[in-house]
Amino acid sequence: ESNQLEIEYNLSKLPEDAVLNLALVERGLVQNIGRGENSGMELHHENVVRSFSSSELRKQAGRVALELPSSVNLDNCSIIGYVQNEDSMEILAASRVEL
Repeated sequence: ESNQLEIEYNLSKLPEDAVLNLALVERGLVQNIGRGENSGMELHHENVVRSFSSSELRKQAGRVALELPSSVNLDNCSIIGYVQNEDSMEILAASRVEL
């Protein structure tokens, strides 16, 4: 069973040759290490990308679906979105929304 989060976007203008990149990031992840040089340690991770989508921008407004991993805790998540020129890779706009 696949869960999805639908993201609605609205741009003030439509840039040429641009893509909309969306990342679902999760904070507060903890990993207990059982082997290796970090054995016995507890590692804490922030803003881990749990899902990512890149969509060609053809309209000023629309919707994009992000896959949700079954283990994600949405209370600790944010969506980071940024518009990027495909040729130059320049970031044209960015935003972050807490869930």
